[in-house]
Amino acid sequence: MTRKATTLLLFLILLLPIYSAGLVTENEDEDDFGWASKASDKWHSSTPLTIQETTLKSVNYLIPSPYGEFDPLFTESPVPNLNLENSKKIALIQLESNNGDLIFELSDELGFSILDRISTNVWMVKILQNNEINGIGNHLEVRWFTYLPLGWKLHPILNSIETLESITVLAVLSPDLGINQVELLHRELIDSGVDVVSCGITDCVINLVNSLNNQLEQLLVDDRIVWIEPSISYVLTNAQAGEQSGVQAVLSNWNSGLNGSGETVSIVDTGLDMDHSDYTSQLIAVQNGFGLDNNPADSISGHGTHVTGTLLGDGSGESEAMGIAPAATLHMYQLENNQQGVIARIGSIYDLMQDAYDNGARFQSTSWVSENAGGQYNGDSQSVDKFLWNNRDFIAIYSAGNNGSGGLNTVAAPSTAKNAISVGASTDAIQASVATFSGQGPTFDGRIKPDLVAPGENICSSRAQEATSSQGADCTDAFHSDGTTPLHTSLSGASQATPVVSGAAVLTRQYLREELGISSPGSDLIRAILVHGAEDLGSKDVPNSLEGWGRLNLENSLYPVHSNTQLDTWYDQSQSLNPGRMFVYAYELDSSKGLEVTLAWNDEDVSSSSLQTSPKLLNDLDLVVIAPDGTTYLGNDFVNGVSTIGGTADGLNNLERIRIDPTVSSSTGVWQIQVHHRGGTSQEFSIVTTGSGQEEAASDLSLIDDSLWISESTPMVNTGVLIRASWVNQANLITGTYQVSVTDLTTGELIISETRSPLDGGGIDSIQKTHTFTVTGNHDLQLIIDVGDAVNELNEDNNIFNISFIVAAEGVRLEMLNSDGSIDNLREYSLDPFNETNIDLNFRLEHQGTETENVQFSVLSIRAVDEANPLYTLQTKDSWTSSINLTDTVISMNPDGFPGSIVDFTLNLNNIDADLESSPKYYASAETIIVEVVSSYVNNPLVTDSLKFTIVIEPIADLEVIVAGTGIEVASPGEWAKFSQGIRNTGNSPTTFQLSCITQSNWEVKVGRNSMSNVYELERMDQGVELSTEILVRVPTVVEGLPSLGQTEEVYCTVIDTDETIEGFETTLIITVGEQATFETTMFDSEGVNIEPALYEPSLAVKPSETVNLILNVENTGNVILDLDLNLERSETDWNYNVYLSNNENELDGTSFSVPIDSNIDIIIEILVPSNAIMGSFNNLEIKVELTPFIYSLNTTKLILEEMPELSIIEYNNPCVAVAGKYTECSILLQNTGNVDLPMSWPESSEVENSGIIVPQGWYAFLSNTPGVIGASEQKTIKLHIKTDSYVPVSTSEAIEIRSTSQLPSGDVFFSSLELNVNVDSSTIISLSLVTQEGEELEDSAFFDLEAGSEKEFMIAISNIGNSEGDLEIAFNEDQDWQILCEDEIISIQSGSQKTISCNLLVSNNGAPLTELSFVGLVSNGIENSTADVGDLILRVSSPEIDPKGTTSFASSLIYQLFLGSIVLLLLLFIGFRLRNVSNLESEESIQNLEHKLDPMERLDRLMNKGNDDTDDAISGGVDKSEIEAALNQSKLSLPTLPGMPSNSNLQTPPQLPTMPSLPKPPSAKVFGPPPIPPEGIPPGWTMEQWIHYGHQWLKENRK
Repeated sequence: MTRKATTLLLFLILLLPIYSAGLVTENEDEDDFGWASKASDKWHSSTPLTIQETTLKSVNYLIPSPYGEFDPLFTESPVPNLNLENSKKIALIQLESNNGDLIFELSDELGFSILDRISTNVWMVKILQNNEINGIGNHLEVRWFTYLPLGWKLHPILNSIETLESITVLAVLSPDLGINQVELLHRELIDSGVDVVSCGITDCVINLVNSLNNQLEQLLVDDRIVWIEPSISYVLTNAQAGEQSGVQAVLSNWNSGLNGSGETVSIVDTGLDMDHSDYTSQLIAVQNGFGLDNNPADSISGHGTHVTGTLLGDGSGESEAMGIAPAATLHMYQLENNQQGVIARIGSIYDLMQDAYDNGARFQSTSWVSENAGGQYNGDSQSVDKFLWNNRDFIAIYSAGNNGSGGLNTVAAPSTAKNAISVGASTDAIQASVATFSGQGPTFDGRIKPDLVAPGENICSSRAQEATSSQGADCTDAFHSDGTTPLHTSLSGASQATPVVSGAAVLTRQYLREELGISSPGSDLIRAILVHGAEDLGSKDVPNSLEGWGRLNLENSLYPVHSNTQLDTWYDQSQSLNPGRMFVYAYELDSSKGLEVTLAWNDEDVSSSSLQTSPKLLNDLDLVVIAPDGTTYLGNDFVNGVSTIGGTADGLNNLERIRIDPTVSSSTGVWQIQVHHRGGTSQEFSIVTTGSGQEEAASDLSLIDDSLWISESTPMVNTGVLIRASWVNQANLITGTYQVSVTDLTTGELIISETRSPLDGGGIDSIQKTHTFTVTGNHDLQLIIDVGDAVNELNEDNNIFNISFIVAAEGVRLEMLNSDGSIDNLREYSLDPFNETNIDLNFRLEHQGTETENVQFSVLSIRAVDEANPLYTLQTKDSWTSSINLTDTVISMNPDGFPGSIVDFTLNLNNIDADLESSPKYYASAETIIVEVVSSYVNNPLVTDSLKFTIVIEPIADLEVIVAGTGIEVASPGEWAKFSQGIRNTGNSPTTFQLSCITQSNWEVKVGRNSMSNVYELERMDQGVELSTEILVRVPTVVEGLPSLGQTEEVYCTVIDTDETIEGFETTLIITVGEQATFETTMFDSEGVNIEPALYEPSLAVKPSETVNLILNVENTGNVILDLDLNLERSETDWNYNVYLSNNENELDGTSFSVPIDSNIDIIIEILVPSNAIMGSFNNLEIKVELTPFIYSLNTTKLILEEMPELSIIEYNNPCVAVAGKYTECSILLQNTGNVDLPMSWPESSEVENSGIIVPQGWYAFLSNTPGVIGASEQKTIKLHIKTDSYVPVSTSEAIEIRSTSQLPSGDVFFSSLELNVNVDSSTIISLSLVTQEGEELEDSAFFDLEAGSEKEFMIAISNIGNSEGDLEIAFNEDQDWQILCEDEIISIQSGSQKTISCNLLVSNNGAPLTELSFVGLVSNGIENSTADVGDLILRVSSPEIDPKGTTSFASSLIYQLFLGSIVLLLLLFIGFRLRNVSNLESEESIQNLEHKLDPMERLDRLMNKGNDDTDDAISGGVDKSEIEAALNQSKLSLPTLPGMPSNSNLQTPPQLPTMPSLPKPPSAKVFGPPPIPPEGIPPGWTMEQWIHYGHQWLKENRK
């Protein structure tokens, strides 16, 4: 199999089979998002059809201690006593039932806090201060109570080891500890000599290797520690074996938009190659706070980099290595020590998850496991469950480990956590199976783990460039920037399977958010969905210990299909279920397409101290499916991969499944899905159902408590009473009309018969009627709802309700009286709880019989009205007693009409729980009570009368505040001072209180657990309940020495009720500022550049014999004087160093120094690099500044002898200025900022092909003043000459790049690139040339020879090669003999245009000598700061001079000029012949000697001929002006003697004749050949090639 083919398996197998390939759509051109929307239409939010009562499971009275199970009432505890007394604060409580909600009621009643759950009905609690609850064992709800034996805290393995001085333990902390209390415990342990590795919010890791014998006992007796187990080491789950997986089917067939966008993931692993191209844009941060070092690099195995690429690599390095969720963002938590190569964690898993959660991550993917903890539920497992119980929207995915070859129970912690997704590995074979190395379940308590398997064999993903021990083979053709390290590698293991499932979870959460609109999907819902779609590998046998529920198949999870038909999916995560209740869902389904149901919930964490083999499930939910024919299926009751019947309910797992095979069941109709709560506490859950059909809506009319009610419990014959009937529709569908009847079964009388209107789902209805009974004695009434079964109900057996009562005969009548003695028919009274605890009520008893009778009066009942449902009555909150103001409750009454037949008396009702004299006061509870009283004949109870009346006790608010401790706390700056303030509701009703706190200096305050505000609204508190509220005040970190040590700060707290019925209750707390001994170190190099502390192993390049100065700034950021020690560790100890204090430049005496408060000092570390240090070697430096062994800073760097070439621009006129038509100059100051000399090779010109000067089109540039070598740290200035074409607009801004190379001593070539900003300014540049009448440019035409007194017309072409319009003045320099007249004096010319003008040259009648007439006209454009210039135009003119006699002067004639030129030419030919002889000289020295002997003319001749013979370089350098003049003078031969004239030797030049002029240049409008070399030579820094190209411009500029 090829590398790329292996990579593709990740996408091809994950979602097979691809059912969607065969789907038929109405519009095949529908885009991917249309597919997604259409597919997601098959997902439906579901609601329970009804909620009903269910039975709790039977109570297990065996207590699962760490040492074995026992029934405390019948067998002795196996827990050893260790010769230590039981704890005085921590206790165990066993309840009589599985209703866990009772423990909270007991906590409120008896005053203890709940620490841990040992099992469904066993709890570990902590007795609050000053509470005595020994009598709790007699409580009706409590079966057994004992203070915790300390042996319970000790893991049996630790108890079996004779010597504990060589073991590391994990101490699980009491859950009620806050951050400050954990830190206090940490400090106390260290101060006592205990070697504490780390402490987190849930546990501490303690090294007992060097501990004293009594330190284990010290841990056991500390009530802040509840469990001690052996600490485990962590290993990466990377085996070179097999697995694979994929998501491509979802992306290709359903939803290409699923890419992890909007999701943030945390990965916990070895570290990360931070600049790997696969995820550069996704990385948010690498978190170092939980690892053993702060180096994020993945420098050993590269494991973290590989799993990161699998999860979210974006494929930018190689598309075939793209991860599962390439748009997700990442927080990496590195745990690998890069020196030791071990995986270790500082702090608890809970802390780590909390940090990720606070950083916005909602996933944690972890590919390491606990070594030798297979099958165990340990402290890490409990931490995971605790966090996921508290944070339902966080998903944790763990590797199952690679110890599968060891057989069963090898699945590794913490993937044994109930609420995490445990992932095993499958192979990459076509017929995939579970990899042999993949960790196997079940857990020791029998739970199904792993949950899933996913491809984990030969996974191609990112390779860390810095990894020194990377395994696997390269699997793509891409490489890192070094060109040799592969960008990707192929690895195998459960580690590789874990990020595949994590990626699928990310896509699932994105799907739920974007397609279904679920803003915060629960982790239990995502776990249910992933398991729901898993496919059974090999033979059909899920669930099993190898694959759990099968291999991940995301397509089947999100888009389930059966026989080319997309199935419906219903989900619900919105319900919470109480113990003893059940939800019923109903669906009308086509069972030929199967039915699958998955129920999942995040169970509460269980104590890791409980027996490993005891069930870890606390809240036991059961999944039940009832087919239309009544067949019942139970969750997780599987045979051959499908659900069967006849099994038992699952009491172990918090994920249950039912799968109905379409080939087995043919039941059609309504399927019921039931979720039962068999015991525990209130539990949220998620349920996913897949099938073909629709959710069933049904009605279910049902009875309630007191569905049939009579206003008098013993109505009197022939006296009207009120009869009321009530009922509810407990299902989700509105009913039709239906009939209700109430019948007296005793007499057969139909009392009520009425047709009722439709009743909504969940609605309550009632009907009442006054009725008079005419027959005394026992009566039976019957209520029937839906007489005749007109409503199609879910249950038809809950529509009949019966009551029995006695109808009394006439004989006595009981009435209530007003204060004025009148009859009170309202019977409504009130009690003022602020001032009263009892109430008096006036009665009149009237005897209507004919004989004297003994009549008894009694209070029949005192009940309270149910506020939630006034049709119900409840037991009163308080206890009441009653008495009357008669001597006896039996009254002898005379016959009717006789004195004594009417008796008035007073009934007193007294609330015995209320006490207005105590402190605090206890008020009568707020409620409405209904009192029923009765009077009857003693000897004939059928003669009776009764009545009811109400007493309203209004709610009042009151409270008591109890501050724990002294109310004074000490906290150091940066720490939180923690106060605990108890608030007791001493009012008479449930009240919501609000607590707010501020400090005098506005320090940060948090009130309430997990609150971020200084205002906290407590949960609604029942009367008498006390809640302890946490108040955290953060002492500010020290700034400029404040807050100072010992400073105090007052905290003002106020409690009010939210109804604002009472004034605020205020308390004052005090914080004393403690010590903050902190400092910060920052290291700089000698240039002041910050050297980051060890983040990327920063290095400095040095040279042999160099003295390197490192400046370490130490700042006291605390509030005390710091005495510090400095230690320098070197990998090369022969490099000498000195340490100085910069403030006095004296060498540091020893290693100690002090830093005052609010001060900082610089320490200079001077290091001498040996002269014999070899290039490529290095010295690792570690500078440690230590306050204590636990408080220190570490700055590291590497001094490396390597070539570090760098060329930088220090300064230039930014931006440089360019103009059109003319070169401008920009000076650039460069510095060699590297550590090696740079021999420079510069580019010549932008006009040279493949030049190193990169300019935009229409731009031109060349360099001058370029140095040959720039030494290390040396600065040099170069000059850049720039011009543009005229069409380049003004104000254009561009960048020009200058590329140069340097040959380094090592032989390497250094390429440098300098970039400069250039702006184009305005310019008007005029170019002049002579042209013909037709406009063609003339060659050799700048010389005019005119007859005396004649004139000549010539044409001038005027071109504006600038970028701005301008005006040109037409003018030439003045001359007495010559005159130039042009047709225009001023001409205006546009940018880039040309104009031609005609001019006449006139000479005087006397002629004139050879003269240069230069163009001197000026150009202007009226633009500020614009460049305006005109080019040269020189006319060389001559005319034979006429002497006074009218003869022509031969010396000034053209003939003379030609004659003289001929003589010079002959002389040059002769000199050339002589020079060729010189070239035969053999030695360079002789040539140089000859050069000194040559006369100036010969040197000029050699220079002119040098260009034709490159091998002849005897003459070099410039020719100065004196040499040129000497050569010309030698060329002036004597003139021949003419008749009548003196000989040449005696000829004197007439004084009136001018001096012999220089020979003119060959006339030309253009320059042909190289420009002449100035007398001083070519400009410094120029090359000859530059001079040939640009010398004309230089001469033009410098001549002016």
